Amino acid sequence: MNFQKVVIIAEKTNYTEKTNMYSEELDFSTEKITTDFIEALREVGYQIVYYENPKKFLENISLHKNDIVFATLWGGKHSRNKRSIIPAICEAYDVCFVGADAYVQALCQDKFLTKLYLKNFNFLLPRAVKISTVDELEKLHTLDFLPCIIKPNDEACSIGISSRSMAYSMDEVKKIGLELLSHYSPILIEEFISGNEISLCCAGSKHDLNILEAVEIKINDEPVGNRIWSYDNKRIGIGTSSRHIITDSFPQKYLKEAARLFYNLGKVDCCRIDGKLQNGNFYIIELSPDCSLSKKCFMANAFYHNNFTYPAMLNQLIYYASQDYS
Repeated sequence: MNFQKVVIIAEKTNYTEKTNMYSEELDFSTEKITTDFIEALREVGYQIVYYENPKKFLENISLHKNDIVFATLWGGKHSRNKRSIIPAICEAYDVCFVGADAYVQALCQDKFLTKLYLKNFNFLLPRAVKISTVDELEKLHTLDFLPCIIKPNDEACSIGISSRSMAYSMDEVKKIGLELLSHYSPILIEEFISGNEISLCCAGSKHDLNILEAVEIKINDEPVGNRIWSYDNKRIGIGTSSRHIITDSFPQKYLKEAARLFYNLGKVDCCRIDGKLQNGNFYIIELSPDCSLSKKCFMANAFYHNNFTYPAMLNQLIYYASQDYS
């Protein structure tokens, strides 16, 4: 299908001195990211229609029956359903969109539910406990795994995660968990896996996985190791991060399993499989079908390695979506 117009639904925000690891705007696109995105699509010939929220898009949806929507930019409010809203609207009104469908978004937004799904694949998974209330936390007296990391179960973009999210004792589990429960519910208490921080970047249509690259993040040119890749690094800028393509040296059995997982998910277009590589073993931390599509993101690095420019990458994602739609 040929589309003349691309619909962009995204907040435009800029972080301020009041922004912290609990701020919902961490899940929003910054003004620069949104502007870069729009300019890149214009460069490859598309007209852009911009809405700042799904409500305004829905009010005008009859105008977009022959257009394509980027459903990956809108961050939404604190809700476990936020990533599913735009794909669900598009499906209900038969409008083509780029990104995972509502089912995949809902599945992957829930980290504990994702773990249950991933048991069908040959990956390793950190052990975890989901806690919904203070009472449940108080009744938790022991864990089979320490240290552990404590984070929101239904958030992304390192929201609610910092260098202070690691617990080495049950006293610390209770203290950190109690603080986090005052902002989010449920929370996830997860075994901390030390190792290289890797994202397997997958992109393609439902029947043709076109991009599969292993991308490692380093801090100050050193592997992440026993540190946390968190809000502190992403938003405050503690440490200089860099991304490195390591596909050729990454265990091939996990790349094959990543391809099987991608096809099993169905309508995705692009997805990150985020995890830790420890002594040749790959532990999945989470699935990110709502991954960043900024110029410097993991996914962009995977496309650059395959000789795509940034505008060409976005155009290719539109092609994948059109293949799934037709």
